[in-house]
Amino acid sequence: MGDLFIKQAAEQIAASFVHQAWWVIGLSIAITGVCSYFAASWGAYARKRGETLATKADFAELAKQLAATTRLAEEVKLAVAHDDWVTREWKTLRRVKLEELCTAIASADNWLKTEQQRLTVFQGIVSSSASMAPSPEPQIRQLIALYFPEMAGPVNLFLNRLLKMHIAMLDSWPVLASHPINSEAWQTANNQRTAKWSENYPHLLDEIGAIESKAAALLVKIMGNSNADVNTQSKALPQSQRK
Repeated sequence: MGDLFIKQAAEQIAASFVHQAWWVIGLSIAITGVCSYFAASWGAYARKRGETLATKADFAELAKQLAATTRLAEEVKLAVAHDDWVTREWKTLRRVKLEELCTAIASADNWLKTEQQRLTVFQGIVSSSASMAPSPEPQIRQLIALYFPEMAGPVNLFLNRLLKMHIAMLDSWPVLASHPINSEAWQTANNQRTAKWSENYPHLLDEIGAIESKAAALLVKIMGNSNADVNTQSKALPQSQRK
């Protein structure tokens, strides 16, 4: 009896509580639903926001790397362009100086022949009093030292013979000048001078030919043109044998 009463009383109290507090329960359910909705929405927004920020960060890093790569490529491009410019300028300068060298070699030949005439006694007039032109030798040595060390061998042979022939002319001049023209002593000294000239000048011309041949080959190398029209057969002939 007592237990049944207690059970019935509890059921009545619970029914009365539910009947009176239904709005509280409904409000709790609504609040729970709204909170769940906003939690889900905010979570999705937060994830999306996080993905966007991560994408922006990745993009910024990629842009930074791209800028660094572009800058490096420009630096390499400028360096290569500068090297190309230096190479072109050096080739142009060497070509010009090679022409100067060949001109100086020809001038040295003409200078030697002029010196021979200057130191000749003709019709009783000693021509050594004429003004002596400067020798092209210093210019030739400078060009070789600065621009064409690979041509030092044949050029030095030429300059050594040039100096030897000039010294021989200088040595013969006092003897020629101190004797009457066509005297026996004069004839002897003049014959000796002529013999030395005839002995050495053909070799001098051959050495000029060797220099010209090497200069022609060097010009082809400088210009980088393997198909350049170079008359190698003519260049191979000694200068003294050319027509």
